[in-house]
Amino acid sequence: MKGFKVNKIQVKTRESKAITALIEGKSGKIYVGLTAYLNCLTSINPKTDKVTDLGRVFPETKNRVQILDKIHNSLVKDNDGIIYFGRGINLNWNALGGGVTGTEAVQHNSFDMGAYEGGRMYSYNEKTNKVKDLGLMMAKNGVHTLSIHEGSKMLYAYGIPDNHFYSFNIKTGEARDFGKISNYCSHNFGVSKSGNVYGGWMSANKSVHLFKYDAKKEELFRQPQMLQFHIGKDIASNVGLDSWFTDDNGELYAGTVDGLLLKVNPDNDEISVVGKPLVSPRLTGMAKGPDGLIYMTAGYPVMHIVTYDPRTNKFNDLGQPETTHPMCYFHGMAVTKDGTIWVGETDSARSIVYKITR
Repeated sequence: MKGFKVNKIQVKTRESKAITALIEGKSGKIYVGLTAYLNCLTSINPKTDKVTDLGRVFPETKNRVQILDKIHNSLVKDNDGIIYFGRGINLNWNALGGGVTGTEAVQHNSFDMGAYEGGRMYSYNEKTNKVKDLGLMMAKNGVHTLSIHEGSKMLYAYGIPDNHFYSFNIKTGEARDFGKISNYCSHNFGVSKSGNVYGGWMSANKSVHLFKYDAKKEELFRQPQMLQFHIGKDIASNVGLDSWFTDDNGELYAGTVDGLLLKVNPDNDEISVVGKPLVSPRLTGMAKGPDGLIYMTAGYPVMHIVTYDPRTNKFNDLGQPETTHPMCYFHGMAVTKDGTIWVGETDSARSIVYKITR
């Protein structure tokens, strides 16, 4: 990345394997969700780059084979300095495989979901450094993504392996299961300023269409608008939609596994194609910079940092932060007020956060 300095920050906790979520807290610290065992949440001081393991955020469960825990796309913040996260499980979206701890050599399909309670919701208070168990969100499923609407204090998620859509009321602790969305085809959700939730659903012919949770009606709608003609070949166990982002002006953007950037108008749910920043696939993360640009992690198997300028409708490839490995795949992104880009590496067995500065 010409003109940039790249600092690799190793994030080590108990059996950590990957960075699977990353956000900037209200305090300015960078919070990192990991695929690891029990100790899945850390913070980074942006001034010193010091990593702090926030301890055992998940309780140990002794009645099951110990497949790794994870905070997978399930790390969000409220405007009052509270961070919310869900307990995930390191199974692939089709319920096959997944990493295990070094203490067990578990074969594929040997994990007993019947012995697994399910994904619970937690909060972390930046001021008190306390983790609070908010209750069970989804039975027999791990939390695989989490989105928040700050105004209504509502959390939204889906779980694996069943791919049901859930809501969680922070004020009351009530969790609701709205049933199966479809087969898996949407890595996470977008949330409009009005509180509606967007994602993808897969038809019988494997095309991907827009789904919408209407917050006022409290109903889930599978809409006909097409986002992808066919899911094609999965890339690193992902198909369909890779990422969502809500801009300050209320516009929603979706990145596809094919590498396309789409825009969704939340007023009428119309979809438009913005463009494809790179020839290669994947568009796994988006974040707004202080310069008005939307920063993206895109490309595969070695990802680039790309910017998109909504004012000129132009992309700019800033290059690859990692050039020494045959695979570097980012999962989680933030851009801070000083323009520093933070991205986390996943699926390479290297739990590294890249700090990119000019």
